[in-house]
Amino acid sequence: YLTLPSHPVVYAMLPPTVQSTGNYGISEANLELVNAYIFEAMSTPEFQNVTIIDNHTLTANSSAMYLDYVHPNDQGALQLAVNVRQNLTGDINNPHTGKTAVTSLTQQSGLYLFNSNDQPNLQATRDMYTDNWFSFSNVTLDPGTSPQILVRLSVPYDQTTLTVRTGSATGSVVSSTAVASTGGLNSWKTISITLGGVGIGHQDLYFSFARPGSSSTLELGSIEWVNLSPISLP
Repeated sequence: YLTLPSHPVVYAMLPPTVQSTGNYGISEANLELVNAYIFEAMSTPEFQNVTIIDNHTLTANSSAMYLDYVHPNDQGALQLAVNVRQNLTGDINNPHTGKTAVTSLTQQSGLYLFNSNDQPNLQATRDMYTDNWFSFSNVTLDPGTSPQILVRLSVPYDQTTLTVRTGSATGSVVSSTAVASTGGLNSWKTISITLGGVGIGHQDLYFSFARPGSSSTLELGSIEWVNLSPISLP
């Protein structure tokens, strides 16, 4: 590929870690041998312009992201997809601004994406339990002390709160907004949220749901997109 007239950019991906004792005769010890061959090849002049995408380190000690210690589950597949996208596009460092789909999320914990019933060709978050979250990095907000954002969401229960934090999943709360039931996970609406105390410059924003007394496995809501610099409510 490297000698093609189009001069393609070539990447080599390290396979995800094998968890625990493995399965189907596949073990982490054998996988380390495979990785050794990849690194050996990468050290030769022929591969000097090939970039490694490291899915191996990313998935270390992450058995919750696997079906059977070998194959990633939906959460693991999403994490791998985000890692590959960030390496291919470099958008982990690019500003997020305007209307941003959850397919452009930077990090997540515990959730995955599914095809939304709201609009064609859009995906939405799934499995947003109390402790699960996703983030957009390097967000460019409207100037001012209290910028507003729009969120397209579905919420099955009253007394649900959408929380936005900065810096980390446990960082400062910049918005805690009560959201009434939209009628279920398949019923959508767009809400406006005011952020307070976000500071100046680019921000990392973390989104999560909470509801008093809810179990840790109760799905509290779903988000399709966030308009980070809205002009008017669509």
